[in-house]
Amino acid sequence: MVWTFGDSFTQGCNADLPGNFVDFTYGDIIASYLAQHHSKIAHYGSTMNDIFMAMTRYFTKISEDDIVILGCTTPIRIPFPTKHQYSFNNFHNRQGEYGTLTGLAAGHLDIDGKYIKDHYLPHVTKEEGARINEKVIEFHENIIRPYRHHYEHYYETWVMYWEDIFRERGTKFYWWTPELWYPNEKYQTSCQHWTQEYHEIFAKKLLEFIKTTDYGQFTGLQLGDNP
Repeated sequence: MVWTFGDSFTQGCNADLPGNFVDFTYGDIIASYLAQHHSKIAHYGSTMNDIFMAMTRYFTKISEDDIVILGCTTPIRIPFPTKHQYSFNNFHNRQGEYGTLTGLAAGHLDIDGKYIKDHYLPHVTKEEGARINEKVIEFHENIIRPYRHHYEHYYETWVMYWEDIFRERGTKFYWWTPELWYPNEKYQTSCQHWTQEYHEIFAKKLLEFIKTTDYGQFTGLQLGDNP
């Protein structure tokens, strides 16, 4: 079994296609090449917390002979736990338990990378949402963004703990970071995700890495000079 955990890039989001997803993600392609089944546990907007919770939930189902691939997301996403019906990041939870409403700070990025504060969380009233939104953005702007590298180190340390666990079990484990999100523009969709062609390129290069080592970070150097 090939397991892939991650966010929209691992899920295969592509707003330019009728169904909003590519036909075959890099995980699908790798599993097909290895003649194995593929279990994709990924959802758009996920935080690292969501992804790690998903890995924790499915850990006992992963066997020694499996391959686990972790697509990390940006550390500046903030989870907002909720039981509300609009909670979409509950792919890692049992029915009725808390999911996360959004992995992004409430609000929307403008073209200068600043948050517009006119968005409110749908599980509360607009007035309540505005107050929550203000606090979330304040936290994001004053803590998360200035100390992004601290968060990156924190989550990468967490990833290394997972690698140690899988090493001890003898399960192959590979991971990659958002530094690989944006290839040459011809491989990007209008929603800044990957085309089907780039999923195939990514899968091919990641497979080459898998053949040379049993664990570790896929740094993207294997992708060549930004194909």
